[in-house]
Amino acid sequence: MDIVMGLGDRPEVPGYRLLHVLGVGGAGTVWAAERVHDGVPVAVKVVQVGGVAAADQAARELAVLSRVAVEGLVAFHEARALETDPPQLAIVLDRATGGLAPRRGHGPRSPQRG
Repeated sequence: MDIVMGLGDRPEVPGYRLLHVLGVGGAGTVWAAERVHDGVPVAVKVVQVGGVAAADQAARELAVLSRVAVEGLVAFHEARALETDPPQLAIVLDRATGGLAPRRGHGPRSPQRG
């Protein structure tokens, strides 16, 4: 289910058209978007970076994303500083299709019988 936000809440990310919110969490908001010049679907995560802790967290996330290239994970495209107050960072990733797949080894365990 998509989260509806007013148009005034939609940040401007040069080169991308933000379509609708995919999710909101403690670190920011993830938007379904498309690259303007070719219509490629992407996800744009917009995070607040005003303050030392938020900036450090964003820097760590970017460092990991820029080094990881694993089949089955969404790929990192780029990051753009947004001229907003408070400061924000847009992190552009592949847009995953489908839903969340169950992960092996996670979730409640069945009681073991001996």
